[in-house]
Amino acid sequence: MPIGCVRVIKPVIVLLFALSFAAPAAAAKIAVNSVAALAEAMRTAKAGDVIAIAPGTYTLTEAIAAARQGAKAKPITVRATALGAVRLKSSAVELFKLQAGYWVFENLIIQGVCRRHKYCQHAFYIVGAAEGTVIRNNHLRDFNAAIKGNGIVIAAKQRFPSRVLIEGNAFFNAAPRKTARPVTPINVVGGSHWVIRRNFFADFGKVEGNRMSYAAFLKGNSSHGLMERNLVIC
Repeated sequence: MPIGCVRVIKPVIVLLFALSFAAPAAAAKIAVNSVAALAEAMRTAKAGDVIAIAPGTYTLTEAIAAARQGAKAKPITVRATALGAVRLKSSAVELFKLQAGYWVFENLIIQGVCRRHKYCQHAFYIVGAAEGTVIRNNHLRDFNAAIKGNGIVIAAKQRFPSRVLIEGNAFFNAAPRKTARPVTPINVVGGSHWVIRRNFFADFGKVEGNRMSYAAFLKGNSSHGLMERNLVIC
């Protein structure tokens, strides 16, 4: 078609043609300095975004959901600039509830501060479609099961999170847990292809119920899991 014909194309067609070549929205670095800002950033994040928490201590009383989908090549990241810069004190039963794929959490110190131990269950509750989650270089203390993996029903089918990486974290408690609930820092039900690598476990006992605790396990039809180079001090 001759170039001169372009000017007779209807404006709406020109607009649609231009939009078809529009660049996708760029990933963003989102700086947050409050619990409300963190929850909002996680609610609206896009694939590739980095949510950077400002240094400080934050007190959280309710769960924060990660329900937006990241991508394998562009995960959504929640991080502190360095380990020790950010401390999250949680009295929620479960702090981060991960329901969508490809989220990364790193360099956070997360502490359960429930007066009754049975209520501080999980720092991370990884469920359903949360494939490709990465938990890296964090300190998780004073929880019953700091990381819990589990299935939920999606579209009438039970689905479990897969291909989760738990690497380079420290798990420990200040005192034996006064609860009959399971005390197992990494407690995974039904997940496939989980990798638990280079973590440190200490002081994770309990004094009620059957008084039995484990550093980590993959159970309930879990498959293709790998545990390697972890240090467990009982």
